[in-house]
Amino acid sequence: MMKKNNTETPKEVPTQTWFNGMAEMKPYMVDEEYLPRVPVSERYAKIKVINTTNPMDNIDRTQFKSPGVFFKEVDGNLPPKESFVRDINATTGKGGGLRFNSDKLRYDLVDPLAHEDMVKVLTYGANKYTVRDDDGNIINKGDDNWRKGLSWKSVLASLKRHVAAIERGEDYDQDTKMLHIAHAACNVHFLNAYYYIFPQGDDRIKPFMKMPKVGLDIDEVLCGYLPAWMEKYGIETFPHSWYFDREIKNRFEHMRETGVLDDFYLNMKPLIDGKDLPFEPHCYITSRPVSKEVTEKWLDMNGFPTKKVYTVDIMKSKAEVAKEAGVEIFIDDSYDNFLDLNKNGVFCYLYTQKHNIKFDVGHMRLNSLHDLPFLK
Repeated sequence: MMKKNNTETPKEVPTQTWFNGMAEMKPYMVDEEYLPRVPVSERYAKIKVINTTNPMDNIDRTQFKSPGVFFKEVDGNLPPKESFVRDINATTGKGGGLRFNSDKLRYDLVDPLAHEDMVKVLTYGANKYTVRDDDGNIINKGDDNWRKGLSWKSVLASLKRHVAAIERGEDYDQDTKMLHIAHAACNVHFLNAYYYIFPQGDDRIKPFMKMPKVGLDIDEVLCGYLPAWMEKYGIETFPHSWYFDREIKNRFEHMRETGVLDDFYLNMKPLIDGKDLPFEPHCYITSRPVSKEVTEKWLDMNGFPTKKVYTVDIMKSKAEVAKEAGVEIFIDDSYDNFLDLNKNGVFCYLYTQKHNIKFDVGHMRLNSLHDLPFLK
């Protein structure tokens, strides 16, 4: 069948048009593929101005989902370019009236039988928790028992029991003789409602409510100590052991004597941007051979949290300082410090660097500060 010429004058039928930003009933024009021929899921009106003398007539306002109604201008007012509507009555064939329901909630999408099953469970509960005295008088009405609030964990536990029964192949609850899935839906309904009416009942375990006190080493965890040292002393091969320079003590002394040691530490490049640190550290514990003030200045320059800094002599243990500071988890790249801290009762992760990769420490290895289990 040949398609009709689109230049033919379309027929007039009554429908909606626009007037001063408001809608009113006026004659309108329709194209050859009138709305009822379009599948229900596709029935959106598309907009195009026709039969007017307005200079804006040539604006194409038809980039919508399907053929349909063409609105025309009234008194110089055009429909908004992005306007489109769902015409309920025109799609059912039960009347010519129009109803514009764009962006409204679709309660017609709820299955009535499934909804009724959930209501049956609610009704059962209302009766179950209604308390009467010996004379049959109601002393506690059970209608809104659940609205008084329940532990979120207890509701989740009930939900999981019903889901577990479904997974076992059991369909009906033995006590109520109602579908387990209806009980599950009811529990989900409770939890959904509790976000609005009983948020204080949320007793779920939340990691952010129990963040451990984390202490951080600095060199080779937050800043690139080894790259800076290699560059300064022309070391070309990246160390595969923390003990990599037999002259390290003498070189430190020389830098101190010549007054460049502080600048050496201040100019080290960070391994992570301070703003990207995924948690607030409890403190920093370092064995740097510089003053606490120099370390604090480096941390501040690079945007790290201004938490307390402890400086420990390189020949002394970090464990006692960590304990006194209340550290629960420490992160260090030194294998020796890792062993010492764990042996002395402070849990420590070994932060991955090339010089410690050879040590198999299982789950106690940390490749990134973002990988801490309590952050997941």
